Amino acid sequence: MRTRRVDGVTTLEIVLIVAIICLLVAIAFPWFTRAGRQQAAYDARQTLEHLRDAQDAYFAKHHKYATLTDTMDYHVPPQVHVSIGGEGISTGRGWNATAVASNTTCYIGVGIDTIIGNVHTSDGHVLCPQ
Repeated sequence: MRTRRVDGVTTLEIVLIVAIICLLVAIAFPWFTRAGRQQAAYDARQTLEHLRDAQDAYFAKHHKYATLTDTMDYHVPPQVHVSIGGEGISTGRGWNATAVASNTTCYIGVGIDTIIGNVHTSDGHVLCPQ
């Protein structure tokens, strides 16, 4: 009796290859999403730290705080949305800002404006609650 040799790939082999690929994707996916969240938090934090420095320079020159980033010659990265405000911004007594990148929100408060909504920040320090 002769055995016949068939060239090609069997269905079982294809199923095993697909299963291995799916397993690898399932392992790698959480790592990629975590890396994306960490990058968003880094972007928001860096934006507020640079904004703080730009506000300090603007205040030294104009004796008041800026309400818009354009007036400070500071350009916010396109992946980050920034809002600046606070009760002391017009009097030069303080300001606060919020930076949102992806689903991460960071806060900074300076002077009398260290409370943003229900978040309390230390004067001049960036806070990114998880």
